[in-house]
Amino acid sequence: MNIPRPVFLRVVSKMHTPGVTNLLVGDFVFKTLLLVQDFVFMETGIRTGKKGDWVVRNDTPEAQPQWRMYLDQTEADLKKMMKNLQSADWKHVEHYEGIALYSRFDFESERHLYKFQTIFPYDYEWTLRMTWMTINDSPEWCDDVIDNVILQDLSENCRIFNAASRTQTFGFVSDRDFVSIESYEKVGEVFYWTVSSVTWPDFPLRQGFVRGKADSGGGFVFSPHGVDHKKTLFQLLPMVDPNIPFLPRAITDKLLLPTHRNFVVRLRDRLSYLHSLS
Repeated sequence: MNIPRPVFLRVVSKMHTPGVTNLLVGDFVFKTLLLVQDFVFMETGIRTGKKGDWVVRNDTPEAQPQWRMYLDQTEADLKKMMKNLQSADWKHVEHYEGIALYSRFDFESERHLYKFQTIFPYDYEWTLRMTWMTINDSPEWCDDVIDNVILQDLSENCRIFNAASRTQTFGFVSDRDFVSIESYEKVGEVFYWTVSSVTWPDFPLRQGFVRGKADSGGGFVFSPHGVDHKKTLFQLLPMVDPNIPFLPRAITDKLLLPTHRNFVVRLRDRLSYLHSLS
């Protein structure tokens, strides 16, 4: 049976229930081969507007000089993220289901920043690769996400994407969409995955949505945890501005905290499932 690449993982995730575990074991080799195929194509495929459709793009930054400004933005994002993380004034706020929440006051933006932190029981390089791959299918495993469309791969570790989110926070935030650039870079033994908003030609605002913004300095961090490096210290620095004119940013940031924490929980579940296939 010929199943399109991203559709495979979505189909298997829907099948993976306690009642069919034994059936999955019998099909292990087939699934593993397809998962390997995902590794091969994950850096060269670009999703089109229709879910499950992929085409190969041979474009590179060298072939498209106008992309330089986007790559320059990721360098600035990385510097700002590292500065945020290196601040010594992070204070522990709460601990929930293995996920710690920290906050600090940022005098530059004049508001509180937040950081979620947890431990994944997997090698940090594997965790990064799996997250980079499966984040595109987040509508299948995170109920807050409506759609996630890759608009352009700029390099093997940098891409422009559009994400749409559902109504959140008890109706205070209507459906939003975001056009952002995401990129990861390894510095020492740490992977920094930055996310910030950009403008992209020929991609207008979706009908019925409000365009939100992701401020520079936020994203994901993957680093080894423990002396054996077999676990990952995962950190999420959310910098999302849902663009609500009638609410102060400090209030909207707090209203979105449960949504960000839910994403970490869902990602943890997704990684656990993907690891069970390996």
